[in-house]
Amino acid sequence: MFLISFVSLLARSHPKQSSTFVWVTFINETGWPDGVCFLSGLSTSCYMYIGLDASMHMAEECTEPERTVPRTMLAAIGNGFVTGFAYTVALLYGITDIGVMNADGSTRWIPYLLNVQILRSTTMANAFSILMVIVGVFIIIAVQETSIRLAWSFARDEGLVFSKYLQRVHSKLDVPIFALILTWSLVFICGLIYLGSATAVNALIGSAVILQQLSFVIPVVLLLYQKLSKRFLPTKRAFKLPEILGWLANIYVVVFTIVTLIFFNFPIFVPTDSFSMSK
Repeated sequence: MFLISFVSLLARSHPKQSSTFVWVTFINETGWPDGVCFLSGLSTSCYMYIGLDASMHMAEECTEPERTVPRTMLAAIGNGFVTGFAYTVALLYGITDIGVMNADGSTRWIPYLLNVQILRSTTMANAFSILMVIVGVFIIIAVQETSIRLAWSFARDEGLVFSKYLQRVHSKLDVPIFALILTWSLVFICGLIYLGSATAVNALIGSAVILQQLSFVIPVVLLLYQKLSKRFLPTKRAFKLPEILGWLANIYVVVFTIVTLIFFNFPIFVPTDSFSMSK
């Protein structure tokens, strides 16, 4: 689907934007200074990697997880960067009217409106939207699998209420049914929130990035506190960086997370209101 959409964006867009627009122009209509706009806007790219930790939660089902899990995570980062960067560049060259981004004051229609504008075809835009829904179904299955695995693992360690039920695995289906029902019910309830408040849903979705950042930085801080002790990082581990690079990478993670956690909580536009505060 990436190849089809990437080629279609390049082939159908006309006229093309100049390289100056794509690589040099910085458009800021948020009301914030450019630096704040850039940092708060990083939440979108961070959201792209929201499932990066999925392979860690499936480590028990992997062969040689000490090798498989790091390779999987690095592959996801590499694949996401190559495809995301290429798609973004193609998109920027194809945009003819940047005003469509604020057409109705809502972000939910932007991908569709951009496709209509760049592809110059409502039919193609609809087809791409349908394909995205199909891809989304497979993504939901993977996310559900990981979520169930998390709930079941936590219950197995007696970390949840009614753990004795949540840790049970169905004898025939070989699936933790109660853990599945729990995760499905929580997602269903979150979906109902949208009926009452779109702002609350936006805040909930936005918190996913912030909470993930926190979950990533906690073990890094603990490792730095322990001075990257060999007790926690065995010398003969499968995935290992030179010591100096390990220190630099972990310090960078902490600094980056502190900075982004501050700016990810900023409202996108100023002055703001009750609707846009958590958008």
